[in-house]
Amino acid sequence: MTTVKEFLELVTRPGVGTVVPSKAGEPAIVIVDPDAIRALLRPGGGRDDGRIRDVTEPLIATFRRPLASVGELVGVTNQETYQDVVVLAVGGSLGHLYEIGLTASDNAFAEWRLLIDERVQFEDKVIRGDINLPFGDTDIRSGASVRVQGRSTDGTAVTLTGTITASEDGP
Repeated sequence: MTTVKEFLELVTRPGVGTVVPSKAGEPAIVIVDPDAIRALLRPGGGRDDGRIRDVTEPLIATFRRPLASVGELVGVTNQETYQDVVVLAVGGSLGHLYEIGLTASDNAFAEWRLLIDERVQFEDKVIRGDINLPFGDTDIRSGASVRVQGRSTDGTAVTLTGTITASEDGP
């Protein structure tokens, strides 16, 4: 039987994985290279005695899948309702939002709205230049979405481009 300590020593070898600090009472999260962990988990893989078969304490091995989404609306003239520029849906057990980028062909005539998990973060914002909004590593629940929307301020045709970079946890 392998203890959590022994398991973590194996998977945190250089090139294999890293342990993400967790809050008290939560299981440890280990981010690993999928090929390296498969080799370690095979009987005899990474250890001569092949003892890595089970873990005696709760442990969740998690892989982060990168996500990126780019969207563009060309010639937007609608000033009444917002239209989706780019949408990213979280399908894993947990999502992590890193950055959102907003670009318009003519910023003076573009209004933006941002929704995260259907909650309005900002609305009716005219941004005077292209902008990247850093979110660090903001957690987003599974099934939620990040939605960048835009419209024209007065009916003038504008092209709106949005980018979202994120990742999601998965087995």
